[in-house]
Amino acid sequence: MSSRLDRVTDLEQRGARSGYSVQKLAEDLGVSERELRWYFQRKLGTSPKHWLDVLRVRKVLESLRNGVSLKTASALSHFKQPSHCSSFVKRVTGMPPTKQRKCQDW
Repeated sequence: MSSRLDRVTDLEQRGARSGYSVQKLAEDLGVSERELRWYFQRKLGTSPKHWLDVLRVRKVLESLRNGVSLKTASALSHFKQPSHCSSFVKRVTGMPPTKQRKCQDW
């Protein structure tokens, strides 16, 4: 069964534009959160929340590797406080963001 979400080509950009929020992403795509969860589980094998978390961590780490401060990287990734960003990255990856500046795994 095909979904109209299969035709979306800019999912990562929409995820960032939505502020890494599942609810806002679903609204932007014109689908319900339930339909979005179903689609992600079926097509990507993960939840939209987990996918957005990984996308957000990659954005933070990419910014840090480009020489941006943690404060700026956290603002670019829609965190209210740099400390929230730091603990989020550590929770998702197991390492604080400052230790990952040179790591290319993410």
